[in-house]
Amino acid sequence: MSEPIDLHLAIDRDFSGALSVTGSGRSLLRQAFGEADRTSRTPNQLTTRFQTASAGKGFVAVGIMRLVADGRLTLDDRIGDVLDLDWQAICPEVTIRQLLTHTSGVPDYFDERTMTDYAALWQDRPNYRMRQQADLIPLFIDQPMQYPPGGQFRYNNTGFVLLGLVIEALSGQVFDTYLHDHVFGPAGMERTGYYELDSLPEGCAQAYRYDPERQCFVSNIYSIEAKGSGAGGAFTTLEDMERFWRALFSGRLLPLPLVSEMIRPQTGEAKELYGLGFWLEPSGENRWTPRLDGSDPGVSFVSSHDPDSHLTITVISNLEQDVWTLRQEIQKSLSESSAASDRSPSDQPAKDPAEFELTTERLLIRRFRPSDAEALYAYLSDEEVVHFEPYEVVSWEEAVEEASRRASDSSFYAVCLRDSGQLIGNLYLGQEEFEAWEIGYVFNRSYQGKGYATESASRLLRYAFEQLGARRVTAGCALQNPASWRLLERLGLRREGVQRQRLWFKRDRDGRPEWLDSCLYAMLRPEWERLTAHQDQPV
Repeated sequence: MSEPIDLHLAIDRDFSGALSVTGSGRSLLRQAFGEADRTSRTPNQLTTRFQTASAGKGFVAVGIMRLVADGRLTLDDRIGDVLDLDWQAICPEVTIRQLLTHTSGVPDYFDERTMTDYAALWQDRPNYRMRQQADLIPLFIDQPMQYPPGGQFRYNNTGFVLLGLVIEALSGQVFDTYLHDHVFGPAGMERTGYYELDSLPEGCAQAYRYDPERQCFVSNIYSIEAKGSGAGGAFTTLEDMERFWRALFSGRLLPLPLVSEMIRPQTGEAKELYGLGFWLEPSGENRWTPRLDGSDPGVSFVSSHDPDSHLTITVISNLEQDVWTLRQEIQKSLSESSAASDRSPSDQPAKDPAEFELTTERLLIRRFRPSDAEALYAYLSDEEVVHFEPYEVVSWEEAVEEASRRASDSSFYAVCLRDSGQLIGNLYLGQEEFEAWEIGYVFNRSYQGKGYATESASRLLRYAFEQLGARRVTAGCALQNPASWRLLERLGLRREGVQRQRLWFKRDRDGRPEWLDSCLYAMLRPEWERLTAHQDQPV
């Protein structure tokens, strides 16, 4: 599924929203429909920011797991020990895990099994006052528990409001500021955030619900909180959701063992499995596809990512239309296209991705194998090697898991010595947007300073421009890492800018982020062609 395909989708001509499909890092379909503003007739665009309703629970879950990764919280901590609230009838023995898995039993201010009209919440209380987590506490604090903690699975909005309060209590930040610093920022989700409905930034779609009494569509500005909470309400774009999934499964947001824990079934029934903040769909033996859902007055949202096939599907509507059936139709069409492709005659047998190879004078570039764990551990466990990487040193168990994950991830490339086969480092080449790719590199310290990174990255650039049809290849690094940006300049990439205090990978002794300046480098296809025009042999 690396080439654009015709999905033959029957999309209602009145559909308003956007959808995207990417496979193995390549865009298969991106399209926007309808209007972002029905008054001004402003059309929805691929860059439009849409409301996501409860899908934001996934962002909050990642934020909580970041606190776990930093050692400031455990999943078995009790809310009564973390939050200073007058719990009244709510049991303070409820754990963080139970909140994440909807098994806490805390009273739900909007119980979706018995309540259907979210807008009715604001008939007796002004929704414009709901702008902070604490503003929602009166909606549930004096209500009785639904069942004892851990008693059963029952979807619960209050639980994630409490998780938002946990983030604020432990971080000292407003929860959406924390998510910006620890989730959206590191993932590159520059058009994602929690905004007040009466002061939206540019490029946001209005959401509309149908009013049967007036027989017309009306804005949802009086139907939901003025600003989102831990229960939901973030704005995002198609591209930012693709960035979110990539960042989550590449280890940029959390250590990969924690990601695996999040997408492991914790509770639920066979057809409705739930992890830690994500719905889960079976995709193979002991394999699951995480999914984020959201539904509010005027809002429908679904986004899923298969970690094995790297298939990401996001469908959004700002008219509260059925995005779930549309997603299922996309999946069905993809399956039919894949089956037809399998039946089609071919001049040559399909090549196993594991057989992929690029060579240089001294090096062999190939796909990862599970057996690469030992060599991977040798450099990913080196503090000096990972100092400027968005992850900590790995344990042996984590290296084994990471080698297995990379073996099924076509964006990672093992770099080996050609004469001995010794794995000495890795390259990364992942698609960021249409015809635009990002390159990266990490090498064993024993093999640094010998030109191997330059030699292998140059070969991968040739592959990107001449075989993948790249229009643009980018790379990012910290300004404080001169060895990295000098390598990029040797390759011919040009510095496009510096963002001050844009990145942080490590913390100081007091637990504060060590902010770094970010350099963006890029090369365009004409620049590559000029650079290589005089070369007779492949680099």
